[in-house]
Amino acid sequence: MGPIMTFIPVARVINLDRSTERLATCGPRLTAAGIYWQRHAATAPTSLEEALSHPLYRSATMRKLHGRDMSRGEIGCFLSHMAAMKSALAVGTPLALILEDDALPFDGAKIALEALSHWLTNTPEATVDWLHLSRSAESWSRPLATVSGFGIRRTYRPPWCLSASLYTRKGMQDFLRHVDLYGMDRPVDVALRVCFCRSARAAVLDAPIFGENGSESTIDSAGERPVGMTKIRQWRRKAPEYAFAAWNRWRSA
Repeated sequence: MGPIMTFIPVARVINLDRSTERLATCGPRLTAAGIYWQRHAATAPTSLEEALSHPLYRSATMRKLHGRDMSRGEIGCFLSHMAAMKSALAVGTPLALILEDDALPFDGAKIALEALSHWLTNTPEATVDWLHLSRSAESWSRPLATVSGFGIRRTYRPPWCLSASLYTRKGMQDFLRHVDLYGMDRPVDVALRVCFCRSARAAVLDAPIFGENGSESTIDSAGERPVGMTKIRQWRRKAPEYAFAAWNRWRSA
């Protein structure tokens, strides 16, 4: 068995320069909960044209799947999560706790993070590389383990919303390789779902340990994000997710 991990990773809180109020809410709550954190400046393309010209962006695929281009905010959000992962990998820690600035810890979050961090780093049979901390998922999931009273479920189709995530190094490396291969061809929460639907190495908690403060999203600006998807586009986008999820759930039965 490897060395016992007794400390949780420092939380990287993704925050736009203009979103001072969101950080003023999130930061003190993390400090009060005993969770060390540092601000990770969010990537903010200066214009939609700059965002859409990013070399990783795949406009044709995005339009095929969603009937629109990604917004400036969505591309910035995608790049911000990638940058946070790269920063964590560069430091060399075994885990990364990546939060968006709407994440608020519930009571007992520190205790849970200590137990979950130890489990992820010292339990080879865990086979989990992304632990979603702010949403639960009863469908497309199976009980996996109970760690210090915290129930963990393997999820074959991870929930959206990236307010709070705990990643292993392998999980971050796998996602970055996924982006290298496919590019930014959908919003980052959907891209993570697709990546981990393939690997079946994502998990959720029976009871989330982070909530969201309910403030308005900073991803999309008015008039920047076209809306409307036909049922055909919806099915085209979701079919591979369901196929991988069904296959992995059947294989593990």
